[in-house]
Amino acid sequence: MDDTKNPPQVPFAFPFVVAKPPQPQVCLNTVVLLRALLKQAEAGKVKGIVAATLESDGAYQLLLEGEVLNANNQMVVLGMLTVLQKAILDL
Repeated sequence: MDDTKNPPQVPFAFPFVVAKPPQPQVCLNTVVLLRALLKQAEAGKVKGIVAATLESDGAYQLLLEGEVLNANNQMVVLGMLTVLQKAILDL
């Protein structure tokens, strides 16, 4: 049989595409702030932290760590949160 006149049929191939999930956007201001806070904590200047984090999916976390968990510091933490609330309302 002579295949030169009728070459074998090759099925049409769809291009292979790999979908990658979108990369999260990095907030450089947040990274700079966290690095500065880390340096201060390593130097012993920051003894505790109260943080509200906003995640890329819109969720949030409330974090308390360090000396802010000491029962003697409850009023200090409430004062910090009051000042934060005022700052947010003034935006």
